[in-house]
This record gives sequence, structure tokens and C-alpha cells, in this order.
Amino acid sequence: MLPDSSESPRLKDHFPLPSLEAWEARACKDLGISTLAESAWGPEGGPSVPPLTRSVAPVPIRTRPGWRYAELVDAQLPGQAALGLRDASGGAADLAILHCGAGGLPIRLLPDVMRSTQLPVAISAGGLSKESAQILAQTHCVGYLVDPIAGHLRGESETDLRSAVDSPLSETGRRCYAVDLRAWEEAGAPPVYLAAVAFAAVADWMAALTEHGMNGNDAAARLSVIVPASHELFPTIALLRAVRAGLARVLRGFEASAAIPIVGVTAAAALEERDPYTNLIRTTTAAVASVIGAVDFLSIRPFDTVDTSEGDRGRRLARNIAHLLRHEGHLDKVADPAAGSFYAEAMTRELGATAWDLFADWETQGGLTAVLSSLELAEMLGTFRSERERNLESGQIKRIGVNHYVEGEVSV
Repeated sequence: MLPDSSESPRLKDHFPLPSLEAWEARACKDLGISTLAESAWGPEGGPSVPPLTRSVAPVPIRTRPGWRYAELVDAQLPGQAALGLRDASGGAADLAILHCGAGGLPIRLLPDVMRSTQLPVAISAGGLSKESAQILAQTHCVGYLVDPIAGHLRGESETDLRSAVDSPLSETGRRCYAVDLRAWEEAGAPPVYLAAVAFAAVADWMAALTEHGMNGNDAAARLSVIVPASHELFPTIALLRAVRAGLARVLRGFEASAAIPIVGVTAAAALEERDPYTNLIRTTTAAVASVIGAVDFLSIRPFDTVDTSEGDRGRRLARNIAHLLRHEGHLDKVADPAAGSFYAEAMTRELGATAWDLFADWETQGGLTAVLSSLELAEMLGTFRSERERNLESGQIKRIGVNHYVEGEVSV
């Protein structure tokens, strides 16, 4: 039986609260460091946040509880695409994202595939020819994820946003255009640069769409942002929250109050061919980070995608990770789960502020497409990618089963 509150001991009388300064001093002594800043940690490219974080003003995040699971379907043949869509529907995915164009299903074959499914489908593609855009516009789907800038980074198309805006897709009334940060991650961009690219690319799209005659809210209703979710938990949470907060700030500049949906896709860089079953843990961690980071749509890459042997089991396990987080973890019951965490709020604020400064600098140079054409940004991304590869090879960046705790090796 619990004692009456009036008889409860006053613990503060026996254990007086230490000051924060005294607590920090004791923590530093135990850790063998001079200041907590010495043990600060952060993602590649910064910023770093100390382990003891004081209260910071919360980052305003406007979101709702829950997310929708969007299964990735990547196939070059109509039969494979139809089978992938059937599996996604049978596995209770909320919708599918079908990759078309370069490296995916040829767009001319898309109408036949779409007639074989009742599952809501969004079409992902890089740059489009006028003929391809016409086919897409006449295809029944829930929307499109077309990003000429990402296509340019992958060597597929030119970065001509205004030509894309003039295509028939703009007249469909659906979400047509995307900022696909996966291409930037593949090029070497760390989280701060990914957030800055999101702000800059959305600003470029909004400028092109409003010049085309749309108001701010109608323009925002044509856009989506795809964010690669790493298995580095806190940086991914901070990246997603910083992107959402920064996009709202960009849209206010165009007098738009609408929100742009964020699609979190577990990052390809999180998958390793060696010891592939460990990829299941990485993708689960990335999925958890995506949900805590308050994505609107979640896509999980199968653990066996990296070695091109992706099969039914890999797709089923990827889908069931999302189902488990929703139906057993109940993570869909709260909006912005990271709100109020001093550490998450501090990393979100620092990452977002650093990214915004980078975005502002690019704007003075003419915007993202102008900066990209100067080659300076591409060279910087190449430097980041080379450094990451060196750190992976040296073991400074640890990959379990790859350069640490490798199966068959004895750890001493």
C-alpha cells in the first residue's frame, strides 16, 4: 500500500539537488574530459551536440500522427512490375512507388502495367521528354515524383525546371514534381547539405511554378520531398525535422500555408553486400528514425536489394517492419514524437540553422541550379564521398559485419 502523501519522506531534504554546473563537473571528471563539448558528437559534416543538452526552444513542426507505407517497386519488365504491385497490394501496403524511365520500367509500357492493379501508385522518374510526360499525364495514378535535377545528377537529364513545369503534368491537378534527395546522398551529400538542397530545390520549384501562373498554395500542392533515411538514429531524426521546419519557412516566402509531404526512404548507403542480414537491423533503425522524424510516407528497402537478388522474403520483411512499427509499436499514435527531447531539438535546430545559412549563400549565387552548374558544389560533394570511403576503409566509420565484428573473425 502506498503511504499517504503527507507521510512521504521529503527526499530533497536528504538529497539536495546539485546545480547543473556541479553535475557537469562530475560528469566531466567521470569521463576524463575537461568540458562536455569535448565529447560532442554529430553527423558527418556537422553539427555536433554535447551529450548533456540544456533546454532549447522547440523547433516548430507542423505534422499529424501516422504515416502511410509506400512500397518501392523497381522493375524493368512489365511482368516484374505487375508482380511487384500485386505483392505490395497483397501485403497491405498503402500505396506503391513505381520507378520508371532510366533504370526502371520504360514509360511507354506503363499504361499496360497500371491497368493490372487497383493499388494506389505514384510514378517516380527523373527528367522527361514531352512524349513521356504526355503518357504519364494520361496514366491513372495518385501522383508523380519527377525530379529533373536528380536526373541530371545521375546523368539522365538536364536541370530544366521550367520545361518540366510547361509539361502536361502540371495540368493534371496531382502532385507532379519532387525533390529527390536520394540522388544527392549518392553523390556524397551529408545531412546538412541534404537539408540545404531541400530548401534550395523547393525554392527553385516554387519560383518556376508561380512564374507559370500558380499561387503559392497551388504550387506547393504539386511538390513532394524524398529524404534518404540513414540508420544513424539522431541525425536522421534531426534531418527530417529540420527539413520540415525549413520547408515551411521557404513556403512562407511564397505566401503558401500548405505543407509539402515528406517521403522517408531507407538509404541505399545503409545496405551492405557483406553480412546482408545485418541490413535488417540497419533498415529497422532507419525506419524507426523516419517515423520519429515524422515522415508522411515511409518506404523501406529490402535487406537483400544491394546484391540484386531481392526476393519475396526481402520485400515481405521490409513491409512487415512498417506493419510492426504501426500495429505493435503504435508509433503512429503521436505527432512529432521527438518534440521536447533536448538532444533531438538541439540537433534539429543546429542542423537546420547550418543548412539554412548554406541555402542562403546559394541563393545569392542564383539558386541551386546555378550553383550546380558551377561545378563547385559537385566537387565539394565528391570530397565528402571520398572522405567517407576512406573512413569506411580505415574503420573510423564502423560497419558491423563489414569492418567491425566480422563473422568468422575473433574479437579480442
